[in-house]
Amino acid sequence: KIYMSWASWDTASQRMVIAQLYNSKFATQQDLSEVFDIHLNSVQKYVVDFKKDGLEGLITQRSGPRERW
Repeated sequence: KIYMSWASWDTASQRMVIAQLYNSKFATQQDLSEVFDIHLNSVQKYVVDFKKDGLEGLITQRSGPRERW
């Protein structure tokens, strides 16, 4: 039975779940990095970004020039 799911393109939801699980003390950052198969530094970044900016801080921003040259 699936407990949680989100669309594969919806990375912000996954990041929010990771931050909330850590903040709720359901798992350590090490546990979350192993379960979600991501680097520990990524978990740490998600926790900090979520605390600072909420969901907006977890949305992937396109890098590079914003306009055509």
